Amino acid sequence: MPVRWKKEDQPQHPATQYLAWMNSFEGDLDEEFVRRVVAGYCGLISVIDEQVGEVLKALEKFDLKYSTRILYTSDHGEAAGHRGIFGKPTIMNMHLGCHC
Repeated sequence: MPVRWKKEDQPQHPATQYLAWMNSFEGDLDEEFVRRVVAGYCGLISVIDEQVGEVLKALEKFDLKYSTRILYTSDHGEAAGHRGIFGKPTIMNMHLGCHC
C-alpha cells in the first residue's frame, strides 16, 4: 500500500491538501480503490518492462547487442495514492521529497 494513504496518516500540508481538493480526494480513501490504482500502475510498469525486453531480444537477434547503446529515461511516475495524492503534479513531488 502507498505511504500514508489513509486520511488520518496524511500530512496536513497546504500543498497536499490543495492537490487532494483538486482531485476530489479530500475524504477517506477506500482501500479497494487504492489497491486497484496501485495494481493498474504496476501493470503499466510491467508492460514497459516487457517492451524493453523485446527491444533487447531484437538487438540480440540482429547481432547488435554489443554495438548498440541503449538509453531509457522516465519521469517521476504516478503518485498512486501516496499521502492521498493521485496523478503527477510537480508540486506534490517536491513535497514528497521531504519525507514528511
